[in-house]
Amino acid sequence: TSATVVLTARVFLGIKVSKKETPDESIIGGDSVNGERPEVKTLAATSIADVSATLNGDIISVGKGTYVDRSTGEIKPVTCIKRGFKYGLTMTDTWDTNTEATYVKGKYGISATSLSGETDYYFRAYADNQIGRSYGEYVKLTTLQELVFVSYWTRDPWANEVGAIKSYTGEGVAVTPWVADDFHLLYNGICVDSSRNIYYVAYTTPHTIIKYGPTGTELVSLAVSSQVQAIAIASDGYIYTLENTQTDSDVMTKRNPTTLEIISTFLLDPKRYYGL
Repeated sequence: TSATVVLTARVFLGIKVSKKETPDESIIGGDSVNGERPEVKTLAATSIADVSATLNGDIISVGKGTYVDRSTGEIKPVTCIKRGFKYGLTMTDTWDTNTEATYVKGKYGISATSLSGETDYYFRAYADNQIGRSYGEYVKLTTLQELVFVSYWTRDPWANEVGAIKSYTGEGVAVTPWVADDFHLLYNGICVDSSRNIYYVAYTTPHTIIKYGPTGTELVSLAVSSQVQAIAIASDGYIYTLENTQTDSDVMTKRNPTTLEIISTFLLDPKRYYGL
């Protein structure tokens, strides 16, 4: 007994394309016609903090050639449709972070979060087109030490009260403090973003919200008309303040972390609030 397998051929623009009975899993969304995968390079990480870092890559080429779109049967030029990173504690692809769209060649970065402090990670860039996926080489990054920041009052050599900030390791070991600003009293706490920029409220008249860089350099300050009760930074990256407007109701404001300007204001129930 013998069996005959018949392959159906389709012809487009004079090019004969045979449909594969067992599709190549490396081909994404179509059958290859003289196609090449992308070329991608892994670059060094930036914005490295204790629990996050920006992973960087460079798409050198989106690939070449054409492919047959399985949904329409059309022959199309290949495009880069996904870019991302694989990373892990060794040169293994434990975790993945990526974005999907249509991309041209060039550099890109994606944030990796929920990392551990003082830990080595290995990551590599990758890029997909309709033909398949290409990887860059592994690159190592080391996250920073996890720190907890506290604010307190102290006195300068002339017995003036000044605000200061001190950081502690996760084991409770104090790191050398630095004075935030002469004659400013830190008021109701501070908050720190993933890049270790520090935001706090100075007890001036009127109150002032101040942003400092990780080494104590003042980056921006903004005087506010209300009495700030508390300040915090949320997972969306925006600054939130709880403010007493000297009326029956307190307000919560959402602020731009770069300029500290108000984006929106939320009126709270008529109570007195002290934490955020």
